[in-house]
Amino acid sequence: MDRPPSAHRNARKSNRPSRAKSIRSGGKWKRYRKGARMRCSGACALCVMERPGERPREAVDVHHIERLSDRPDLAYNPHNTVPLCKECHERITTMENSGDLAGAKSIFDGWLSIIEDSDYA
Repeated sequence: MDRPPSAHRNARKSNRPSRAKSIRSGGKWKRYRKGARMRCSGACALCVMERPGERPREAVDVHHIERLSDRPDLAYNPHNTVPLCKECHERITTMENSGDLAGAKSIFDGWLSIIEDSDYA
């Protein structure tokens, strides 16, 4: 028995890599990611913002403020990417996955100006 046309179309789509996955697996992203992680002298932007005066953790991830799956056109935009340590990245991702997209985004309001005014610019 054949599948209905709509189910067949959806099955084909699921076999294609998503745009976000294609970006993350490319050489351009790997080069961008390396530079983006060094934007705060290799420090986590949230640690710098939330714990001034303390030694921040090392940035090992780069987070997209506007989700890459929603806005692939902002993949390489420095105003949309933030260097984060593993702990802060997990905290933000958990907020987003629980549906608190606005709360997660608001954490980064003005992050570039805060970082530029810090010792980690």
